[in-house]
Amino acid sequence: WAPGTEGSKHIDDPTAKVPVFDWRLPTGVDKELIRLNGRAKIAYLGCKNDIVMYTERRNMAKYVPDFNTSEVSQYVEMWNFLTTTHKCAPEGTVLSYVMDCSHHHLTLTDGQL
Repeated sequence: WAPGTEGSKHIDDPTAKVPVFDWRLPTGVDKELIRLNGRAKIAYLGCKNDIVMYTERRNMAKYVPDFNTSEVSQYVEMWNFLTTTHKCAPEGTVLSYVMDCSHHHLTLTDGQL
């Protein structure tokens, strides 16, 4: 459902309800949380060096010509997103927990959650 380089024309089901906000913008999620007036919350759990996400970004470049993986810093983008979202979203609507690891799926043994 992402608003990619070709817009929403790649959605297989034209009747599908998809978010109207542009989640790629640093303020996209917090503006949506503000609009929903406390009716929604978001949690971000992850590893700061998620190896699967690095691989997916490289794979995306095969299908999206203007997606330049050399310009993407997953770590910096993640912290910019989290900093902006925590700062701008309504209090109590954002939870984040980022571990120093490279896993994609977190378990109790990864960090004694």
